[in-house]
Amino acid sequence: MVLTVSGWQRHWRTTGEYLHVWLDGMDVTSECCYADDEHGLVEVFLRDANGKFHLDEITHDVAKLVVHGKVEIKPGPEPQ
Repeated sequence: MVLTVSGWQRHWRTTGEYLHVWLDGMDVTSECCYADDEHGLVEVFLRDANGKFHLDEITHDVAKLVVHGKVEIKPGPEPQ
């Protein structure tokens, strides 16, 4: 399954269930903007030590990182 932020929102509106993304056993739902469990990759937003989004110095967009590993996408409780 491939999951994007808009796909996550659409799934929640349609079914009422929240999908969570796990990378190597760690819940990365709140940092994840793209996940593909078939190819084992997620794209996550980077945060600083205070939990605030890290901005790219050139584009001034939120910085992202693609990480490979064991990816699972499955229902869970409402994200915090």
